[in-house]
Amino acid sequence: PMENHHLAAAFTQLLRPQQNFVSKLARPDFDRMRRMVVELVLATDMKQHFSTITHFKTLHRLAAAGDDLPTTSSNTRSFKAPRRTSFKIAADTGSDGMSASIPAPRDDADRLLGLQMALKCADLGHLAAPPEVHAKWVDLLEQEFFAQGDRERAAGLPISPLFDRTKPGVTKSQVGFFQFVAIPMFKSFSDVFKGCSPLFNGITDNYTYWLEVEKQKKTTPSTSFAPRSAGQL
Repeated sequence: PMENHHLAAAFTQLLRPQQNFVSKLARPDFDRMRRMVVELVLATDMKQHFSTITHFKTLHRLAAAGDDLPTTSSNTRSFKAPRRTSFKIAADTGSDGMSASIPAPRDDADRLLGLQMALKCADLGHLAAPPEVHAKWVDLLEQEFFAQGDRERAAGLPISPLFDRTKPGVTKSQVGFFQFVAIPMFKSFSDVFKGCSPLFNGITDNYTYWLEVEKQKKTTPSTSFAPRSAGQL
């Protein structure tokens, strides 16, 4: 998978002394950092997406109720989560000065799951960006996909899904992506980490926009996607 390649390429850079910014770490600390980075990046693989979201929601729902917690698993290891009789709360002060309650992790594995969710949200962060920024990202992503599809066609290879410019691209599938991937993920994350609620607000704003685009397509089929300017918001 692409995630494995990214990890291999990143750690290969550390073999160059001038780029090894963690060279001063003791070996045990480096090994711990490496394991964490590997598990965080592998969690962004969409093959793991729904199981990660389900586990995150289940863990925090049971923790909030003070019930026995299930066996927790990550990409590379498993552990038995200890019973927590109360929902530990830590204070988190947001940029607006308001204090939000967040669950304090029980252990490193609990902390890792939270970090995996945070990275997954960051990986799709443009979905919560200001509307004009998000629309530009989607437009550029579609162009990149189509360019790769052109190269696949020229090489006589099967064209990857959404990469064929003669068919609908990512700008035509945003409503479904928001419904099945983005909204459940950002909602689950912001339900636990209350200070991240502005992210979910951004998600709903952009989802509303794509609903309007889809509605316009049904009434005027020739309508094409165009990134929004501030005056169009």
